[in-house]
Amino acid sequence: MFKRHGLSTFLLSYTMKSPLQKLPVYKKAVELYTLSRKLTSYITHNKELNELYMATDPSEQDLEIMIVESLGLAPSIALVQTAREESKRQYYINKLKHAITKLNYRLQAVKSRNHRDHDYLNLFKRELQHFQLLLQQWSLSVLHKN
Repeated sequence: MFKRHGLSTFLLSYTMKSPLQKLPVYKKAVELYTLSRKLTSYITHNKELNELYMATDPSEQDLEIMIVESLGLAPSIALVQTAREESKRQYYINKLKHAITKLNYRLQAVKSRNHRDHDYLNLFKRELQHFQLLLQQWSLSVLHKN
């Protein structure tokens, strides 16, 4: 898990220096990661990621998974953008769609257990829906490029 996290952090920092940062879908992916960190920090009273990884509270476990999933969004966009074969681009787009599904599932789980922070959770849901729309529009353009 931590190796995946380290690779995603590296890819995220590497791609921030590239033209990818101009893509709306990429910007939104970075925003979702930032928002997931802020949301988690607020709900868990500033617990670190490694504390969440060891957590026994189901909400904290769901929040940790949300951070990890949202961290992988931007690097996956970079992989789609740089893939030469359409089958590879489709594979990474499907992974992004699956990540959105997982994020929605975990978000609903946290909402069902957390009665005081619905405004922030709803904000994350709206941003995730916006990301899903951007992904859908962007994926149509990249799937058919040569």
